[in-house]
Amino acid sequence: MGSKFKDKNLLIVSLGYPYGDVHLSSFVKAQVDQLKAYFNNIYIISPTPYFPKILTNLKIFRTLFHDFSRMSSYSYDNVDVFYPKYFTLPLECLRKRNGDFAAQVTQKCIVKNKLSFNLVHAHFIWPSGQVAVKLKEEYGTKIIVTGHGFDVYSLPFKNNYWRQSTLNILRNADGLITVSESNLNHIRKLGFDGEVEVIPNGVSFDKFHPIDKMKARDALGLPNDKKIVLAVGNLVTVKNHKTLINAVFELHKKEKDVLLYIIGKGDLEKKLKLQINQLNASEYIKLIGAKPHSELSLWMNAANVFALPSYSESFGIVSIEALACGCPVVSTRNGGSEEIIISDDYGFLVKNPDDANEMSSLLLAAMHKEWNDAKMISYVQEYDWSKLVRRCLDVYSEFL
Repeated sequence: MGSKFKDKNLLIVSLGYPYGDVHLSSFVKAQVDQLKAYFNNIYIISPTPYFPKILTNLKIFRTLFHDFSRMSSYSYDNVDVFYPKYFTLPLECLRKRNGDFAAQVTQKCIVKNKLSFNLVHAHFIWPSGQVAVKLKEEYGTKIIVTGHGFDVYSLPFKNNYWRQSTLNILRNADGLITVSESNLNHIRKLGFDGEVEVIPNGVSFDKFHPIDKMKARDALGLPNDKKIVLAVGNLVTVKNHKTLINAVFELHKKEKDVLLYIIGKGDLEKKLKLQINQLNASEYIKLIGAKPHSELSLWMNAANVFALPSYSESFGIVSIEALACGCPVVSTRNGGSEEIIISDDYGFLVKNPDDANEMSSLLLAAMHKEWNDAKMISYVQEYDWSKLVRRCLDVYSEFL
């Protein structure tokens, strides 16, 4: 199949793409790193909100726009990455225009850099899918759209405007992909009955694999005599760290040697720190900020249990990454996790994401269970990116 595309150029439009220590949509890059062997060139255009740098230092705008202001074009191998900027504000009236704003700067980027492409693949229905639809109108190019998370289970259900906007994109796409059966169910609830291919996000097993637990802890400077619970995710409401913190507070009453490390950053950082301080739990519950994606494998190998307390997940690739390191998962029933934790051989599912006692009990059970690491690692081999990308290429082949 590789030779079929060797003279073809692929344009990917993505909401976010990794830049330095900014790991937005790292799963898109993981897929690109597999795809690049099959194409002549891959162009990544990630339309990015622009905001004057002087204002990004203001507290109200810092989290949203500070990282965006630093991004600039770069290249690696046969991949060129562009971040055309458009001005917007975090206001609903402008959010509705972001798809058109992003499409305008994307088209300018294409012209400026004289990009020639044979197929467009948009990651996230909004706003990237809107950009792809505009490119289809302008260039007559076939477009593939992948629905990932909020763009599937949240945004389209806010009101009729977003529902109709989403359906318009879905109906204009030549090929549709989503990452879980849960997402597919939401697409059907919208009233879209067209063909959709379910292809989950994957794991790069050269990065996520077992390492001796003590060696991993030594490398990270973590204590060897503690039981470690790890969570990875943005500090936002949907990730539900509030309940996890309460659960570990309860757990600590029974397991004095427990430690919780939460990797991530976001708008709720101060509220979560305040919660931890009010519980007098700062000695054993730690917010440690964002970490490089390349370092996550060490943390997962160092942990006894991986926790995913989210209210909603389209899939939850971090659970696959943890299992690939031989770390069991305690997750809420959040839509995506039920497709991963299909047996007690891999972890436990919390029925009610707001029930800290239930979460605490399952974390305790996970800490004391004898897990079959080899079984966990064998189970997730089907999520190898090198295998999953061939399914993506099968979709491409219909239009190239």
